Amino acid sequence: MLSVFRKGNYLAATLLCSADDGAVRKAYGRFATPEARAAGAEVIQRVCIESWLGCDCLLGVDARPPVLIPVLESFIRRHTDAPWPAHTESCDFFREPAEQRLITKSYGPPSPGPLRLVRRYGQTEGAALEREVSRSYAWRREGLATMLRLLQVKSGLNRLPSASSRPKLGEQYRLLRAAAADIDVDDNLPLTRFFCTYPPALPEFMQKVGAAPDWQFKTTRPHGIFLSVINGVADGQLLISGELTIPVRGRIAVFGERDGYKRDTPAERSARAPYLAACLVARPKPSDPVCLMKAYVHPCISSRDLMLTDSNFERGTLAQLKRLQEFLLFKQGIRMVIEKPMMDVRKGDDIQDVRGEATEPCIPDFLLRIDPVRAGGAPLVIVETMGFVSESYRCRKARTHETMSSTLNAPVLIHDFHFPVDRTQPERDRHFWLTTRWLVSGPNDIR
Repeated sequence: MLSVFRKGNYLAATLLCSADDGAVRKAYGRFATPEARAAGAEVIQRVCIESWLGCDCLLGVDARPPVLIPVLESFIRRHTDAPWPAHTESCDFFREPAEQRLITKSYGPPSPGPLRLVRRYGQTEGAALEREVSRSYAWRREGLATMLRLLQVKSGLNRLPSASSRPKLGEQYRLLRAAAADIDVDDNLPLTRFFCTYPPALPEFMQKVGAAPDWQFKTTRPHGIFLSVINGVADGQLLISGELTIPVRGRIAVFGERDGYKRDTPAERSARAPYLAACLVARPKPSDPVCLMKAYVHPCISSRDLMLTDSNFERGTLAQLKRLQEFLLFKQGIRMVIEKPMMDVRKGDDIQDVRGEATEPCIPDFLLRIDPVRAGGAPLVIVETMGFVSESYRCRKARTHETMSSTLNAPVLIHDFHFPVDRTQPERDRHFWLTTRWLVSGPNDIR
């Protein structure tokens, strides 16, 4: 709940009532709606005269709250100058609505044409020397992340037609290399021309990038992509194996959603391993040697399965779905294809709300496509993994579940790792398995 206090005196804060709290969030939060602005402004004018608002998103973590400062009695400004902390990623006030709209747009399909993952020499380059940063749906999707997802879709690795249909690792890399031929990184320059998936060949590949003529890259600089499974990241290094590490000069962005008020620990991050790493290979400056300029790292199912996953919890959900997939095929003759969506499932016009309302990216954890469809069975099912407890996380998920269901005209099934609290996880898994089975096969199935 938001609190109100005289400028800076947060120790004497009083809580807003539930109605006023909700009005301010709907009017000024990152998912603000234009029609809610009047009610929010009324609260600001009534209770915030010469006062500040304190946010509860760091409750129990930091004694000093993030601050919202009323401006002209009708707007608020997020105040993050020292000593006031910033809002958490899951907070309603983590972003301005305009920022959230741009972030959400980045999760849709990319614009036609080359990806252009790096700029020409002399232009501002984003490969700052940040050794490791966290990335989630609260941040704008980067070019490397978009490229990695395009490779997944074009290679078909984001789809599992049957529990035993995943090809061997070498064949998966071959599919990725074939998919790279359909992705341009510059004008008439397919990614496959400068694409490496074999770590021992990386030194030779870097020499190839360094020797590439400038005329091949009309709008960018000579560059390539190195793609590999890794075990983790540490101190600016990609941990390929126990014996092999590769340094990255710039930022290493690691995807992984965090729970509410909690901080991501190294142990929690290592639990999401292994990862699929997409690395930009280029010269930061014309006089610099070729290096791994930056990297985007995303968890994958396993070291033998390169399907991307958002969390360790999703691996558990997929294990249950694969069991059900095998049961339905061999016991009932129902083919259930498991798909991991990579882009926002809405169309472009729906992602950019015409009313100016900001929304979250609409990317289901899994889609189940059923064939043949039995009487009373669903042809399409959305599966969402609920891995965290915090109220802010679950409220945010509830909003996106409604959007997913209405967009795809399909039911949403939850695989919960925390609720009901009086059940063990095997009991929750069994309930999820059975619920999914009956939804797919129909209520009249008695086999």
